[in-house]
Amino acid sequence: MSISSWILILLLPQPSQRRNTWRIASLLWKTWDGSGKTRYYVMASQKKETLAMSVENMVNAMTMELTFGCGDTPNIKCGIIGEIGCSWPLHDFERRAVQASGETQEFAGCPVMFHPGRYHGAPEEIFHIYTEAGGDPKKMVMGHLDRTFHTLDGLVEYASLGTYCEYDLFGIETSHYQLNTSVDMPSDAQRIERIKHLVDNGFEDKILIAHDIHTLHRLTMARWL
Repeated sequence: MSISSWILILLLPQPSQRRNTWRIASLLWKTWDGSGKTRYYVMASQKKETLAMSVENMVNAMTMELTFGCGDTPNIKCGIIGEIGCSWPLHDFERRAVQASGETQEFAGCPVMFHPGRYHGAPEEIFHIYTEAGGDPKKMVMGHLDRTFHTLDGLVEYASLGTYCEYDLFGIETSHYQLNTSVDMPSDAQRIERIKHLVDNGFEDKILIAHDIHTLHRLTMARWL
């Protein structure tokens, strides 16, 4: 079983200082490779035996790693659930994973991060499944909003649900979005405009900024001759 470690660096607003001060928090968590660890990614990435897991099985697996430690490295406990991978439309396996994350969060009190399907209605669907299972919206992070909401009204409507809103695709300046060619990927300038719109509408303490470094070429620094 191969386990990879990723460093998630989030720019978090300090509640005590609100608008004027931001704190950089580095969270190291172990990702899951398909064998039942701290997260369950999209259905297409799963092994056959994983797809058959029940909500109870998933809750038990995640709770174990949050409270007692990871199977191959028991001296390390996970501090976050995620990212929970969701497609559009949502598959039955992914729905169970969202439900399990809500139940586990209610017990453990930890934050949960979601990878929504590539459709503007996906985040709200995930929100309702998660909260109906017991999950706390104040501990919920909805990632990849850069490529999910393309209208300011839709963005504000979702933000009003009370979750954290994450913009994590900074640095991707290519408008052609290969995974969903019906929309254009925003530029960094457009990302900043949308974040400012959230601030202007009172959501300054619900914004997370990150880099979703998931391809090797983005780890290479460009050299200009």
